[in-house]
Amino acid sequence: MICPKKLAELINTNCAPNLKQKDPNWEIGVSKIAGRGVYATRNLKCGEIIFKDDPLLIGPTLRNETPLNTCTVCYSLLDPKKFLCKQGCGLPLCENCSRKKQHKAECQLFKSWEPVEPQTPNILVIRLITVARAMLFNANQKALLYAMQANIDTTFRNEVKNASACFKNFPTDKKIVEYLHRTVAILNTNSYEVNSSKQSDFPLRALYPLAGILNHECVPNTTYTFDEKNYTIILKAAKDIKEGQEITISYTKLLWSNLMRQLFLKMTKQFSCKCQRCSDPTVSIFVPFLV
Repeated sequence: MICPKKLAELINTNCAPNLKQKDPNWEIGVSKIAGRGVYATRNLKCGEIIFKDDPLLIGPTLRNETPLNTCTVCYSLLDPKKFLCKQGCGLPLCENCSRKKQHKAECQLFKSWEPVEPQTPNILVIRLITVARAMLFNANQKALLYAMQANIDTTFRNEVKNASACFKNFPTDKKIVEYLHRTVAILNTNSYEVNSSKQSDFPLRALYPLAGILNHECVPNTTYTFDEKNYTIILKAAKDIKEGQEITISYTKLLWSNLMRQLFLKMTKQFSCKCQRCSDPTVSIFVPFLV
């Protein structure tokens, strides 16, 4: 695992203007909770904005009920009859985004892999675009991606494996395949789910350089929201935070029972929480699973 100092340097190199502050409220250090963490550099008041972080990587997460006729660039809802890229990459696309530099690079990548059915919407192909976007990173962005925590669960390989069958010429080079596998693992470990701002009921997974480092507490000292226009995450203090104290978030819903939180953390994050709240035998385990 890369040291906190080097990780801070990578974030500073790659971060958007939101994190470029002369006197930031935060710093990265070794965490007593797990690995690396983010710490307050001064006393923070309840309700104060700690930082704003823009996604390093963002794209569709998709579920079976998700409408596939949603543009993979701007996430607006498209005509249900004609919504796939005319160039044959297999991705849903609006007319405006077809001319954007971002899609041209992604389109070229997917066409080089030769989709088996480029004119038939495929949930596996569309979901893969989030991972494939990491293929277009520059060297510094790739270094930052690799510096992030990745819980190596063998099931994460299925996402790339299943999608590979949808292409005639999917990469077989071991380094490329392993890079895609690791990107999935990093997304599963660190990403946030964000709803599309285009009212298309299109769930996105977003990977944030700094917010992705925040450690979990069942009673966190922060809360967060997302800017609907550009998916920036805005982190605020939920209580007064003292200088030098670790800044934490909750990976679960706050109203979940001990049992549901433990199950979720074990299944999705591969760890068991041993905080005071989780260890309290008087807390009911029958609170319904809220979503």
